[in-house]
Amino acid sequence: MTHPALPPEYRVAARASHAEYLPAGTLLICTEGQLDVTLPRIGLGEAGHAPRLRLSPGDTCQLEDPGWVRCDAQVSSRVRILAPAAAPGWLPSLLARVARRAAVLRLARPPAATR
Repeated sequence: MTHPALPPEYRVAARASHAEYLPAGTLLICTEGQLDVTLPRIGLGEAGHAPRLRLSPGDTCQLEDPGWVRCDAQVSSRVRILAPAAAPGWLPSLLARVARRAAVLRLARPPAATR
């Protein structure tokens, strides 16, 4: 049984393939077998070049560009896909800046005069 914090590991059966759209920065790790990986196309449309590489157990590949990646297996294989953490949106950072500014203004306010 795998640990719940570990990323998913996909099994690719012999003479089968696994295709998935992956974001830039994704890391592919071959954990078992041997995979022929087709990376996203470089260039415009069909005229572009789709680089291919072979991953053996322990080999990794990090994607520079987003796109469709296909893993073909000649023997039963496993691949672990580590997607990059999503960048925080603009709203949390904006709220944090507003809260910091409000705290500074609250501290800078002169004490209320008492009678």
